[in-house]
Amino acid sequence: MKNWPWYLWAVFACLVLFLFGSLSYLFYLYWTVGFFTIYVGLVALAIFSFIGITKYFAGTKELHIHHYVLGMFVLTFTCYQNFFVTVLNGVFAGIMIEGGSRWGYDPIWEPIQQFGPWTMRQKARTTKTLQSQARAHHFNQAEAGAKSVVD
Repeated sequence: MKNWPWYLWAVFACLVLFLFGSLSYLFYLYWTVGFFTIYVGLVALAIFSFIGITKYFAGTKELHIHHYVLGMFVLTFTCYQNFFVTVLNGVFAGIMIEGGSRWGYDPIWEPIQQFGPWTMRQKARTTKTLQSQARAHHFNQAEAGAKSVVD
């Protein structure tokens, strides 16, 4: 992440600002309907639970927040009061489903020996290689089928 070009930092900053603005708007909505303290309490409970579980696993496992977890977390705290919140809910449902279907639902607390940067790079490289092989196989089958139709 530190070696990103400027435009990726700009996209990242826009996403962070959008997330912050969306959460601020959600808090405003919760304040107007009288549920703000309940949701803040639930968010605090979730954060302290993550901290407690991470401390419990200290030395054996590390916390790794996957983007599907972020989608699930935000979905938990969105309600269907207006159009914007419904769209926001759809976006984070998509993030959750894409994360699970593309990368799988990996554990949030991973053993330390499997969490090194080399292991994660190797996993990503292996996944990309397998996907490329599957695409090439599918393309070759489709091409062979097209040739048999022409013949």
